[in-house]
Amino acid sequence: MSSSERKERVLKALYAAASNPKEHDTFTQEFDSALEELDRQEFGAWLEPHVETATSIFEQLNFAGVLEPTSHGIVQKFSEPTAIVTIAGDIVASNAGWEALSANNHLDEITDIEQDRADMRTASQSLHAISEDRTKIVRLRGAAPSSSILTFRRLPASDDRSSNGGSILVRSLGLYWSDLLLTLMREQFKLTDVELTVFKQIVDGQSFADIAASLDRGRETVKSHATSIYAKLDVSGREDLVRFTLQLQNLLGQNPRQSMIQSNGASRGATIELASSQRLYYEEKGAPSGRRILFLHGLSLGHHFSEAFEAELAKANLTLLCIDRPGYGRSDPPKNWKKGLEEWIDLFPDLMRRFGLERSPIVTQTGGVMLASAAAAYHPKLVSGICAFAAGIPITDRHNLSQYPPQIRIVSRAARLSPTILRFLIANGTQYFRTPEGRDRIIDRSYAMSPVDRDGLQNPKTRDQVRASIQMIADGGFDGFISDNLHVFGDWSRFPKRVRCEIAYLNGSEDPVCPIAWSREFAKDVPNMTVAEAEGAGNLMLHTHPDRCIGHLVACLERFDQNNR
Repeated sequence: MSSSERKERVLKALYAAASNPKEHDTFTQEFDSALEELDRQEFGAWLEPHVETATSIFEQLNFAGVLEPTSHGIVQKFSEPTAIVTIAGDIVASNAGWEALSANNHLDEITDIEQDRADMRTASQSLHAISEDRTKIVRLRGAAPSSSILTFRRLPASDDRSSNGGSILVRSLGLYWSDLLLTLMREQFKLTDVELTVFKQIVDGQSFADIAASLDRGRETVKSHATSIYAKLDVSGREDLVRFTLQLQNLLGQNPRQSMIQSNGASRGATIELASSQRLYYEEKGAPSGRRILFLHGLSLGHHFSEAFEAELAKANLTLLCIDRPGYGRSDPPKNWKKGLEEWIDLFPDLMRRFGLERSPIVTQTGGVMLASAAAAYHPKLVSGICAFAAGIPITDRHNLSQYPPQIRIVSRAARLSPTILRFLIANGTQYFRTPEGRDRIIDRSYAMSPVDRDGLQNPKTRDQVRASIQMIADGGFDGFISDNLHVFGDWSRFPKRVRCEIAYLNGSEDPVCPIAWSREFAKDVPNMTVAEAEGAGNLMLHTHPDRCIGHLVACLERFDQNNR
């Protein structure tokens, strides 16, 4: 087949998938075949503009769903006035705080100023896409300080039967100019008196022309002051400046929600809020009051464990703190998905403090070992050891990518090719995953590549747990998964090589995703890395071999404790 014929087949499959996600499987097969036959860089450069067009079609036709009614309870998790609205501005759910603010059923009715209404419509419509920026901020001109700022966050679609509109989470926040906040700006960020005045007026929503008039200065002078302020605070512009100020106010105001762990009932789930105002959801698994240890999920295998594994955890008196990492499940997305790994490294110390963990092991599986290694490399005093199940290794030899199971291989190749192509592939695949046919197909193409895992997936409970794990990607809006994929299929060996504590792998002898031979070869260059074998286990070892996994974990903890005495 000629190059032009191959490209024509890819284009036909691409636009078919954009129009109907049930054609996703055909597109991935054509995409994978093209990468085998064509020059990858030339092919990627040629394909990218077509993917951008296909993404626009896909967004309009398929990614416009509203959340299922049962998910509307999310508004009750917020203390500030909060509502879920459609792209058209209709309010479909709200908490008591919002109802006290406005008794109307449309977002426009929160203000009488037409420009405010136009700004809110623009914010909502700009989030009706799979875009890098999933949050917008609108400053209401005529509102009281307690409700002067609205944050708009796109919520992920979760129902393949949904038709139009999309859903936006809107929160009403206040901004107060405390003496402590202004002193910090002056002393720590070195804002001059004039810059401090300009700073306040920008955040209050005034235009450069209005600020210039109030200060009796030229507009270009005010813009120069603004540029200096943005540089000193390391923000990108007006909206980022407001976001930064709100986060700083949250920190300085000692908001009780910052340090309070919020219970979500019998599921032992909770939301913890970091100093940056980022919210991370987590669940406790295992013993109700056992030894607390952080668990980091993989890229598409989450923390939905088998009953047998959780029972073994309880017997060992261990409690795993299983977080939805940023951009997954019910946690907030990273601020910049292209820098998700760097953000993870920065937030890790605060996360440990919020859990009350001074120095602790990390338990993880599959690709989560990259995040665990990065945390341990940059914060060695906080991590006493890493216990990694079915863990992967950095990809330094591209030939290894061809040996992955089909679905993982396709994602890994897209990650190396282009973030734009990767985003379309994941978003389109997620819509396909919401169909019964697509759900089974993607699970089988990812995790049924060895006899032991294929047999394990015959158990309906195991298949449901794997399905729930993959669903975390869609629930988080793709940001975390895409961010991780930009790194995990590359060379991240710098992290484990810097780690001072033990990194203890347990790989299955029958694992085609993370072969034990690869781990053993990589361990030769990592002084503190050990590799143990789980005979007869595959990638789903936590489900199929819970006894072996718990035995490995308990042995690791004993070594970690001994090494840190």
